[in-house]
Amino acid sequence: ENMALVKGRPTPEVPTLVRMHTLSIFADIYGEESDRSNLLSRSMEIIAEAGCGVIVVINRPMQRLMSRSIEIKNSVRQGGEAPIEELRDYGVGAQILAELGVHDMVLLTNTHHSLVALEGYGLSIVGERKID
Repeated sequence: ENMALVKGRPTPEVPTLVRMHTLSIFADIYGEESDRSNLLSRSMEIIAEAGCGVIVVINRPMQRLMSRSIEIKNSVRQGGEAPIEELRDYGVGAQILAELGVHDMVLLTNTHHSLVALEGYGLSIVGERKID
């Protein structure tokens, strides 16, 4: 269901570029224009230029993704946190990253993320980099 695209070999000495990417069939595969257009391909380009990085692709059924997206946006607007199912998806991603030997990471993202409980997986976010 989820997969990791890996370039190079992550090492503890150097922070690893990481993109946690929820698959969008229409934007990622069919090239539909949206606010998610080119996020996956541009992340791949950034990682290729750096020579090392990981993209964790989180695959959710479209119906679940759409309902979760609305729920998350409403929750965040009201000062709340992500639903437990969203956190579980990131927990699986964290397990994948830990298995690949990632420790310190620089997130490839256009929005700020405050992910908690990563220390339990031996992971630490040391920075963020925009996907331009």
